Amino acid sequence: MIHPANETNKMIFLHGWVPALLALIVLASSVAADLIWPGDHWMMRSGAVVTVLGAYVAYRDAKRTFKEVNGDVYINTMLPYRLISVFLVVIGTFVWGYGDLIL
Repeated sequence: MIHPANETNKMIFLHGWVPALLALIVLASSVAADLIWPGDHWMMRSGAVVTVLGAYVAYRDAKRTFKEVNGDVYINTMLPYRLISVFLVVIGTFVWGYGDLIL
């Protein structure tokens, strides 16, 4: 059986850092697309994807807050989920709203 702390670290990586990396790839790809094909506003569109990824991370955080293992209830107080989700939602919303003015 997996110890709750080890499962938490695995979940933070899988459902926290992987979406953050995916958001970075989406943003970098959209900047490149805007530089290659100006006027299509790909950067602005990528902001919506980043915001959705931030909402996903927040959802996973809310879903994993309480966990029962062998009759014991564990509360996930790990901050990375919350920091990652807030960062992605704020950056995604900013890019979504002002992406056409940035490039």
